[in-house]
Amino acid sequence: MITFPFRKLSSAVLTGFLAAFLNPVLSLAQTPSGQIPAHNASANSALGDQVDSLNAFWDNARRRDGQEPVRGSFAAEAGMSARNAASMILSSTPPEPPSKPVPNPEAKTPDSGSIFSRIGDALAAAANGAFTGTFRLLNRAVPWHSLPTPLAIANLAALRLDLEHKNLYATSQLDSQRNQTSKEDCKRWESARSPNGVCNDLRDPDMGRADLPFGRQQPLDQVSCKLPAGMPSSREVSLRLMTRKTFKPATIINNTAMIWLQFQVHDWVQPGRDAKNPIQIPLKPGDSWPQKEMYLDGTEKLPDSRRTDEGKGPPLFPNKSTPWWDAGQIYGNDAGTQQKLRAGKDGLLLVDENGLLPLDPAYVDSNGKAGIDMTGRNQNYWMGLSLLHTLFTLEHNAVAKRLKEEYPSWTDDQLFDKARLVTAALIAKIHTVEWTPAILPNPALQVGMNSNWWGLTGAIFGKDSLIRKFTPTNALLTGIPGSETAHNGADYSLTHEFDIVYHMHALVPDTYEMRSAADGRHLVTLDFNDLQGLKTREVVNNIGMANLWYSLGMSHPGAIRLGNFPKALQNFQHFSGRSGDLAAADIERTRERCLPLYNDFRENLRMPRIKTFEELADGDAELAKEISDVYGGDIDKVDALVGMFAEPLPPGFGFSDTAFRVFILMASRRLKSDRFFTSDYRPDIYTQVGYDWVEGNTFKDVLLRHYPALGPALQDVEGDKVFRATWKSLGQ
Repeated sequence: MITFPFRKLSSAVLTGFLAAFLNPVLSLAQTPSGQIPAHNASANSALGDQVDSLNAFWDNARRRDGQEPVRGSFAAEAGMSARNAASMILSSTPPEPPSKPVPNPEAKTPDSGSIFSRIGDALAAAANGAFTGTFRLLNRAVPWHSLPTPLAIANLAALRLDLEHKNLYATSQLDSQRNQTSKEDCKRWESARSPNGVCNDLRDPDMGRADLPFGRQQPLDQVSCKLPAGMPSSREVSLRLMTRKTFKPATIINNTAMIWLQFQVHDWVQPGRDAKNPIQIPLKPGDSWPQKEMYLDGTEKLPDSRRTDEGKGPPLFPNKSTPWWDAGQIYGNDAGTQQKLRAGKDGLLLVDENGLLPLDPAYVDSNGKAGIDMTGRNQNYWMGLSLLHTLFTLEHNAVAKRLKEEYPSWTDDQLFDKARLVTAALIAKIHTVEWTPAILPNPALQVGMNSNWWGLTGAIFGKDSLIRKFTPTNALLTGIPGSETAHNGADYSLTHEFDIVYHMHALVPDTYEMRSAADGRHLVTLDFNDLQGLKTREVVNNIGMANLWYSLGMSHPGAIRLGNFPKALQNFQHFSGRSGDLAAADIERTRERCLPLYNDFRENLRMPRIKTFEELADGDAELAKEISDVYGGDIDKVDALVGMFAEPLPPGFGFSDTAFRVFILMASRRLKSDRFFTSDYRPDIYTQVGYDWVEGNTFKDVLLRHYPALGPALQDVEGDKVFRATWKSLGQ
C-alpha cells in the first residue's frame, strides 16, 4: 500500500516554523530512521542551476562592495538542497553523504522505492537547507548570541542541524576488529550497560565499544597532518602565550565545576599512550626546563595491519574508554577492572569503614605507601577527582541498597546493573541541566539545555507540569530521554575535535585555601602539587571530605583564556618520575592527531575565518602583537587551542564560540545515540525506583545525602545551582 509520508514532511515543516520559538535540541527534521537526508553535490536539476545563479549574483554583489564571498551562503545551501531534492526524487535510493558508513541493514528505514517517500525526503532536505541557510545569511550581520532569545534559540537549532548533517564522520568502519560482538552476546546486556560498551545498539552490538577509533568532524579525505613551514614549537607557544602571570578567575562558577569537568572527560575519552614512540619538543637555548630535552609520549595509533584501508587514510587513534555516557571512570571499561571494584554482594562497590575507596596497590611511593584510590580510571589522579569518584561510588551504593529494599530476591548482578544504570543517568542529567547552564549562562542556552532533558514543555512549564505529563513523548517537546534513538547517519563515537576542545587546564588554580565546613575558618593553603598523585589520600585524611568540598565551593577556577595556564601544570611532576609541560602537550596533541589549525577549524564548522590578530585578540593590541610575533605574522598558522583561548567570548560564556560549535553538536548526540537515554529510558528498564531516583535528585541532593555537614553552606543554594558562583560564607 502506498502512503504519503506526512510524518517526514510535517517534521521538516515543524522544524522551520517552530524552531524560532523553541530549542536547539530538535530532531523532528529527521527521517523515521533517525538520519537526516544527505546533500549530494553531484546531483543536478534545473532548480539547482537557478539557485546557483542567484548565489553567483550574491557573491558578485559582495565583491563590488569590497567584501569577500561567504562560503555556505543561503543561496548555496538552498541550491544544494534543491539538487539533493531532485536526486532523491529521481533516483532509486536516497543519496548517502561521503565518508560515512553504510546504514545498518536491519535499521528501520522508510520505503525508498516509493516515489512519495522520496518526495518526502526531498522536501525535508529542502526545508532543512532553507532553515539552516536562512540563519547563516542572518549571522553574516548578527551573531546568534546577539539575537533576541527566541530567535537565538531557533538559530541554535539551525546550527545543530547543520553540524549534524555535515560534521559527523565515523572511522570505525576502517577498523578490521569492528565486528567482534555478536547479537547472541547481548542477551546479558539487553537491559544493562556492558563493561566495555558493547550492546548499547542491539542491531550493531560493537558500536561504541572501547578501543575503537575516535571519529572526526571533517571529511576523512580532507584530514591533513602536514603543518606549514615555520610553525613555532609547542614549548614556545606555552611559554609566551599560555603562562599564567596573574590568576584570572572565572567568577560565574566555583571550583566544583572545575573538578566536575575533568571527572566527565575521564569518562568520555582516553587516548592510548605510546611510550615507545615519544615526541621530542624542541627547547630554545636558555629554556628554564630542568632537563636538556623534553619528551612527550606519543598517542597510540591503530596499526596498519588492523585497518581495512591498509593505512591509506588519516591516522586512527583508539579511544580506550567507551564513548557512551556510562560512568566508565567509576566502573572501568573492561570486565576485569569492574570485577576488582565490586564488593561481590548486594550490587555494592567497595568502600572502607570510613566511606573511602580502597587504595590501589599498583601505585606506591618509595616506601611502599599507596595514596591513590582504586577506581575505574585513576590516571592523573588528584584530590578533586577523589572527591567525585568517592561521592558517586557512595551514590551507587545508596541506589543499590534502595533497590535491595524493593527487590530483596535480586542477585548481586541484578542489583549492580541497575544501580550502575541509575547512577550513570543521574550524572548525565546533572551535567546537562546543572553544569552546562552554569558555565554557559546565556538565556538561549538555559532553555536549550533544560529542553535537552525535560523538553520545551518542561523548560517552560516545569518538569512536573501536567502539560508535560500529557504531551506525547517527543525529543523536542518532552526531552531526549524516552524519545527515539538516532545516530544521525554516522556510527556513534566521540571525535578528536570534541576531545581537544575540552583541554581546559586553565580552569585549574595553582593554590587552594582550605576552610572548615563547620565555621568557615581558614585551615591551610596548599599548592596543586600538595594535592595530586600519591599525596591524594593524605590530603583527604588530613582535611576531610566535607571541608574539601566546602573549600572548592567557596573559590573560583581560572578563566579559559590565554595567559592563564597553571604554573604547576607547565612543570608537571608525575609521581612515576615523568615530567612535562602540559600546555605544550595540549598544543602538540592537536598537531599529532592531525586537527586543523584555528582558521581551518572554524571554516570546517562554517564559521568565518579571522583575518587579523587584532580581531582575534578582541582589540587588545599588546596580545595581538604577541600572538603575531609567535606565529610570524601569519594568522593562518595559529593553533586551534590558541585561537579558541584568545577569541572574544559570547556574553556570559565560559569558553569560546568556536569550541561551543563542537559542544552543541556532541552534547545532544551523547544522549540521542544512547538507547539507555532514549528508547530504553523508562521505568520497566530502570525500575520505577531507579527512574524516580534519576528524575528526582540534583547534585545538591547527592552531596547532602553523603556529606550532611555541608547543609549550612548549601542551605541558600538552589538545588540546580551548586556549580554557580560561591556557596554560603560561614562564620565570616
